[in-house]
Amino acid sequence: MSSKSYFVQKGQRGLVQPPSQPQTKVTLTQEAREELLAQRRKKTERFKQDLDGAWQQIDDTTKTIALANHKSVNHVQRELYLGHSSFRTRRSKPSVWNAFCWKKTKEWKEQNTGGIICSLLFVCASLTF
Repeated sequence: MSSKSYFVQKGQRGLVQPPSQPQTKVTLTQEAREELLAQRRKKTERFKQDLDGAWQQIDDTTKTIALANHKSVNHVQRELYLGHSSFRTRRSKPSVWNAFCWKKTKEWKEQNTGGIICSLLFVCASLTF
């Protein structure tokens, strides 16, 4: 951005800012281009190998966790957010209904009353009518 102000005369078309400075173009020799291309390919190959190694470690760890806890690999992947893209984000805010059910269940457990499911169904039925 230029700190100077440039004004165009009325009725005259022109640039508001002066033209940019021409950049010097460096022409590389054939050997230099081949060397740069070889370097890029080596870096890309190393990057891909590192990524493959990291994914292999994650897969091995996922399988280990799944076997140790008697869960499926998909279940562990979902918990790690590695599965389908819809599982990558989790809701941090509980729904109102789930919070209500959790609260009622907790209250009934504190009272040590039996038939929590029947009581919950009774409350649900009374709320819908």
